[in-house]
Amino acid sequence: MRSFLTRRLTYANVVASLALFLALGGVSYAATQLASNSVGTAQLRSNAVTGPKVKNGSLTASDLTAGARTALKGDTGATGPAGAAGAAGISAAFATPTGAKAVNFSPTKGKAVTVASLALPAGTFSVVAKVVANNNGAANAGVRCQLLSGTTKLDDGGAQVFLAPDRGLDRAVLPLTAAVVLDAAASLDVSCAASGVKGQYHGPMITADQVGSLGSAETTDTTETTTTDTTTTDTTAEVTPTG
Repeated sequence: MRSFLTRRLTYANVVASLALFLALGGVSYAATQLASNSVGTAQLRSNAVTGPKVKNGSLTASDLTAGARTALKGDTGATGPAGAAGAAGISAAFATPTGAKAVNFSPTKGKAVTVASLALPAGTFSVVAKVVANNNGAANAGVRCQLLSGTTKLDDGGAQVFLAPDRGLDRAVLPLTAAVVLDAAASLDVSCAASGVKGQYHGPMITADQVGSLGSAETTDTTETTTTDTTTTDTTAEVTPTG
């Protein structure tokens, strides 16, 4: 037996046996002697942790780099259906120049004079106009203004306004409004007439907002009004504008 061991005990056998012993002993030491939480980034080789070693569902978006998160975005989806059309708004606005000069009453009682004009293209418009009438005469003066498109009355101005000769009662604002559809380009005019011959029309203006369409609204007045009849005497003649 001794001679057998002697024949088998070579340098190579000794080195191999020693290496095996150290390897087995090192693994046992690592398994039993490593302290808790002692293995970190520095102890891991590059690419040492592979996909199978990562627990499913344990990673969140915050664990990924910004580049990785961007790469995970999907393709842009198809365009959705078009939404409902919105209400038509103002497409253009037109107005007479500001700072218009005052226009004198006609020297002929009751004769109309054009105090403002505004050229408009074809379209649908909401129109507002106004004039400040001022009586400079020694007697009452009745004034009425109208908004016209050619010979068509868009707003006849209603009842005439009486202006006294007294300071503070000798002037009034005359507003006019209309909604009009023009099939072709046209001019809107503010025409005024007075029963007196001494006075002026100040700040005449017309503004028109072009809109997509004109709506309509119905209102019902259910308010009962009680009025007291008062009688006054006015010697001013009714004004009927004449051309």
